[in-house]
Amino acid sequence: MQRLIEYFQGAQCADNGRRVGLEIETLFSQNGTPISVQTSQNIMRQLTSDGWTIDVQRNGKITEVKKGGYGICYELGRNNFELVTPPCPSTCPDAFDNHNKALENLIRAGKDCGATALKTSYDECSDDTLIEPDMRDEIWRQLDGPALFGLAHIACVHFNIDLASIEEGMGWISALSAFYERTPGWPAEANRKIWEYYIEHSLAGYEPGRYGLPPSSTFGDYVETLSSHKVVMNGTNGTLQIAQPARPFRDCEQINIDLFLRSVWWWFRLRVRNGRLVLEVRDVPRSMPVEDSWQQIKKVIDL
Repeated sequence: MQRLIEYFQGAQCADNGRRVGLEIETLFSQNGTPISVQTSQNIMRQLTSDGWTIDVQRNGKITEVKKGGYGICYELGRNNFELVTPPCPSTCPDAFDNHNKALENLIRAGKDCGATALKTSYDECSDDTLIEPDMRDEIWRQLDGPALFGLAHIACVHFNIDLASIEEGMGWISALSAFYERTPGWPAEANRKIWEYYIEHSLAGYEPGRYGLPPSSTFGDYVETLSSHKVVMNGTNGTLQIAQPARPFRDCEQINIDLFLRSVWWWFRLRVRNGRLVLEVRDVPRSMPVEDSWQQIKKVIDL
């Protein structure tokens, strides 16, 4: 528990101004079914002809391209692309214009390759479209088995917002928890059901509370609950491996904390990104304009 406290307390907090980064997932289909590997690779190549540069290749496939601080990569499945935006001031007047231009570039590349970008949170499929863009995803397949397939068929938006303090983050978690509980579609019903099925049926044997609302009373309760969750994958000395046996964080000695935090899928979670303390607001509906969802979040947290 103390390691987690020191990890978050050691992060840089926002002193003047806020930055917000987004992760926008988009599902693609062709003739009513998820796109093939060939089509998804054609989309990546089409993006490179539009000024994007190849950043990552794995197993002979392009898995990430970048342009002007933006990145486009696979989100687990060949049918799901994730646009990652550079952090920008929360008051930046043209931020969403720039984000939308990058997203439109992706949608246009898909159209040029005969694929349709879906403005929904679920493509109503469940087959195996995993493309395993990195070693972490390869290990998740071993850990989870077929339960993992469903996660490649859902899409949402994540916001990463700079925090002025841990206490502020806990206040925001409390306010957002109340908002999610009373607001239909936050998160999308299909997303929630698929995540809950995944947690229950994964071969890894996750705890039920690993997905959903986080503790929102105190920071102490937050890290105490975190430390009770099992470490299922660890990475030390530049390697990744399945933890055998899986044990609660509090009982493990050498831990890649960031890797561990990525696998506790609370709807709002404290993170440290590039040394900065942020609140990641997850499972925001993909079916509504990103600007609209951001305005709702700003209102809830009084930003």
